[in-house]
Amino acid sequence: MLMSKYFSEETDSAGDYIRTAEVKKNINGYYVDYYENGHKFGSTKLYDHTESYAEDAAENWVLGINKETWVI
Repeated sequence: MLMSKYFSEETDSAGDYIRTAEVKKNINGYYVDYYENGHKFGSTKLYDHTESYAEDAAENWVLGINKETWVI
């Protein structure tokens, strides 16, 4: 189930967002799907974390924060 969606401030020449992230929840818990240029880049299972933690991970992705720590 989609809980929230995040968008980068950067757009390409067509006006599409460069990076997006979707916070989702399934029976196991929260996870984040990451997209770059409209294509799925990866996913992170955050089953042992809160929704707030998953939202922070999504926001970090679209802002380009902590790139070296992303587990995808």
